[in-house]
Amino acid sequence: MKKSKRRRFPILAISLAFLMVIGIVTIAVENGVADVLIPIVSNSQTETNDQTNTESTSSSMQMEESSSTENSSNQETVDNNQNETIPEQTPPNPTEEPVEDTTENAATEEPEIETHPMDETQSSEPDFPTENLEDHGGTIYLTFDDGPSAEITPYILDILAAKGIHATFFIVGYEPGTVREELVQRIYDEGHSIGLHGQSHTYSKIYTSLEALEDNFLSLQECIYNSIGIRPTIIRFPGGSSNTVSKHYCQGIMSEATTYFPLQGLNFYDWNVDSQDAGGANTAAEVFENVTTGLKPGRRNIILMHDSASKIHTLEALEAIIDYGFENGYTFKVITPETEIMVHKVAN
Repeated sequence: MKKSKRRRFPILAISLAFLMVIGIVTIAVENGVADVLIPIVSNSQTETNDQTNTESTSSSMQMEESSSTENSSNQETVDNNQNETIPEQTPPNPTEEPVEDTTENAATEEPEIETHPMDETQSSEPDFPTENLEDHGGTIYLTFDDGPSAEITPYILDILAAKGIHATFFIVGYEPGTVREELVQRIYDEGHSIGLHGQSHTYSKIYTSLEALEDNFLSLQECIYNSIGIRPTIIRFPGGSSNTVSKHYCQGIMSEATTYFPLQGLNFYDWNVDSQDAGGANTAAEVFENVTTGLKPGRRNIILMHDSASKIHTLEALEAIIDYGFENGYTFKVITPETEIMVHKVAN
């Protein structure tokens, strides 16, 4: 039995030693594995971080490249826009004359009241020698066409009254019961002369025939008679006796009219001083200059002016014109049926 116990002891010792070895190996293995695993995990994390950083860097580089490409594209677009050819615009030539409208409508359409400066065929001098005229000692006849108007005529009448002189008004058509009819009454009441310019001032209506022209004067004459009880017998042709616009409507009508109307007791009166307030004179100073340079002593000076609504420059110049006349020895008169006819050179 003792022998048997001795045999078991070595076996047991060996077994314990083996287990201890195994435990030591296990611990060593575990420690070794841990030591190995730690750098592996660390290296794996580093690689992951490196990969992430690489991907981030790559993404940033791609974004920068994309931005660079976009900026380059935009720059190319700007450059292309800058390099586009812009059509040149030629400025208008200030010396180039406007193209005249030669259509039939341009030749025949006129406003209801139409005035224009004299053209190259008209003359401001009478069509007979001035030396055969009675010496009028430097007379001024102030004449106003195309009125009366509420905007200008009352103030002209105020100036004339203040200066103590009278003028001649060639009236255009008006309606009864209007302010214009009241002004016709005032003109007459204040001692001015009233003449006929016509019921209408539209050339295409009044110059179609001698009969149409006569009716234009006589209808206005009747209108004035109904307003103030007189029939004026002095007339002024719209555009003057030398107008050429009448050629568009009736050839030779002015040659007929200048002979016919005096025989009917209707004397006509052109002018030999043009204020150009119907065209050319754009300021009161220009109106004044045109009148005063046109005046001549020792003759009748019939001055053409207008008192229609737009003639503010005429109104502004009037007082200075009157003062100039007085200062230079002129007298002021009105046209009456006894005043000698003043006629331009007839051109139609």
